[in-house]
Amino acid sequence: MKRVWLLLLVALFISLLSPVQAQDERLTVIGSTTIVADVLQHVAGDAADVVSLMQYGQNPHTFEPTGQDIALLDEADVVFVNGAGFEEGLLPVFEEGTNSTLVEISACVNILSFGADMHEHEGEDADHDHEGEDADHDHEGEAGEHDHELDAACMGYYETLGLELHEDEAHLGMLHEITCGAHEHEDEGAEEEDEHEPGSCDPHIWTDVQNVMLWTLYARDVLSELDPMHADVYAANAAAYVGELQALDAEVEAILAPIPEERRVLVTNHQALGYMAYRYDLQMVGTVIPGGSTTAEPSAEDVAALIEVIEDYGVPAIFTENIVSNTLATQIAEATGAQIAQLYTGSLNSDAPTYVDYMRYNATTIAAALGE
Repeated sequence: MKRVWLLLLVALFISLLSPVQAQDERLTVIGSTTIVADVLQHVAGDAADVVSLMQYGQNPHTFEPTGQDIALLDEADVVFVNGAGFEEGLLPVFEEGTNSTLVEISACVNILSFGADMHEHEGEDADHDHEGEDADHDHEGEAGEHDHELDAACMGYYETLGLELHEDEAHLGMLHEITCGAHEHEDEGAEEEDEHEPGSCDPHIWTDVQNVMLWTLYARDVLSELDPMHADVYAANAAAYVGELQALDAEVEAILAPIPEERRVLVTNHQALGYMAYRYDLQMVGTVIPGGSTTAEPSAEDVAALIEVIEDYGVPAIFTENIVSNTLATQIAEATGAQIAQLYTGSLNSDAPTYVDYMRYNATTIAAALGE
């Protein structure tokens, strides 16, 4: 009889314990950058464990994962990346395969072409003709069922947020519809394509606050599908965060609005503010490092041309970054009389530990440097 009672007690204990164990099975979610991870944390709240793969101040363009990072990626339930070729050093890891689900959080974002704003001042010399777009942006074949479902979801996000899906020559289409970055070449001896020349995808998506609203809704749905038990939590968190982002978008616009028209020009270390310029009526006229990557080396001719642009436009300031050396930018500033002002670009910082802080800081810094 004692044995029977003992077995019954064990069975009762197991039955009581099992639901608790099920509730304790939390998602492990990785965001590639500190910015992506911060957005994910706002959506996940206390319902999932969110980790940033990169740390404060790390340059996503040059980041290469360690063995410990790769193990972390492999153990995660889902890994969110910015996408559009941004996390260059992570691509080989996912090409080799991991156990985690990979999600491009920018899937629904309408991607800007590099140089869309940089060339506006050149008039008819600007090359915005995409009639013969290269194969890198062709979406060949019929879309599968998943593509149709994602397209419907994306359009729903735009409708919910009241956003316009721009269909102009500056945009290439939603990220899930196009291919960004050429990593394979038919000829082994062929030179690698420049992923950041005019016409290619600009991956610096988060500098337009409206794009991060799209990130938020997509993250909500991905997490809810993986963890339906907490779908209500993700939905409530996302709704609250979208409200915060809508207020931020209006705030950034108001901060930048007083800048005189003739001074609404940006020269930066590298071309990281194209989306911000497009959204908030600024103009990119030059960069210290050519293209959108931080790994390129400007030639003497590039530097001379930039100095001429700064003088022609009367550019008040050169904006440096927390992830890139400012040595050359400082030398150009000294040669032209422009001031130096530092922004945060690919990473959050202890002084701007959230995306909201980051955008508010950058907008305030730009307005102060360009305002009269």
